[in-house]
Amino acid sequence: MTDISSSDFKFVRDLVYKESAIALDPDMTYLVEARLTTLARKTDYSGLSDLISGLRSGLDSKIAGLVVEAM
Repeated sequence: MTDISSSDFKFVRDLVYKESAIALDPDMTYLVEARLTTLARKTDYSGLSDLISGLRSGLDSKIAGLVVEAM
């Protein structure tokens, strides 16, 4: 499994909280990694870092919702 960087985790944590009020603790990186890696495999992203890059770009309007659902 790919390790998520602290800045990527913070980005995902903030996005999930903003969109759903779900608070991810800092020790939940394993959960984010596992669920987003699975989501990346189910979508057109080549992996976790590619998926997070897509989130950051904001070009894929559906991916943020899928990330929140995965959490």
